[in-house]
Amino acid sequence: MYNNNIANENTAVMANTNTAPAMGYMNNGQERQMLISQMSANGQIMNAIEGHENAIEAAEEKVEKLEKKASTKRAVIISLLSLIIASAVSGSSGILCFIFLAAGIAFAIVNKMKAQKELNAERAALESNRQQLETLKNDVSLAWLPYDYRDSVSFRYMYGYLQNMRANNLQEAINLLELEKHQAVVETLTAISAQNAETAAAAAKGAVGVAAATAVFSLLKS
Repeated sequence: MYNNNIANENTAVMANTNTAPAMGYMNNGQERQMLISQMSANGQIMNAIEGHENAIEAAEEKVEKLEKKASTKRAVIISLLSLIIASAVSGSSGILCFIFLAAGIAFAIVNKMKAQKELNAERAALESNRQQLETLKNDVSLAWLPYDYRDSVSFRYMYGYLQNMRANNLQEAINLLELEKHQAVVETLTAISAQNAETAAAAAKGAVGVAAATAVFSLLKS
């Protein structure tokens, strides 16, 4: 993701916040290059953070599915379906009805237990990934970066701003990121509002058409 060789030979890597005071004596280009070097040096840990972020997202989706699968409601539904099938297949035979019903209930119980076991394992893996992610985000090598921006998406955007010379320092990169996030929210809300307005207009037009048709129908009847 990140180019560890991007800094030239005369650019030192800013290892921690102790080097921050020296930034005040640099011009914009030097400060930008210094920060790019720092972010390049943190590329490996940021890749690890991204890996855990992806694992957490996937685990959360799987946990949600397994929670539904392991729910008591699902087991009850399966049992009721087995009762309906048993009644339809067995006809008047009470013994066959009991066998089908017992098999359906047993299946529902086994299915619920299996899903619960998988759910517990997935929850444990999810918690482990969260803890490892938190450990990485609190690593001393990222002390120069505010905690709220120690995620792979923010890091990647700010890295791009610096490389493309849209920002010269960390504050400018953060401000630009927040501005673009805000703009994205505004654009999304505007699009939703426009869509809702279009839907409302279509509904109103349809209502007018129905009203007109009703009026014509009434005239024809009279």
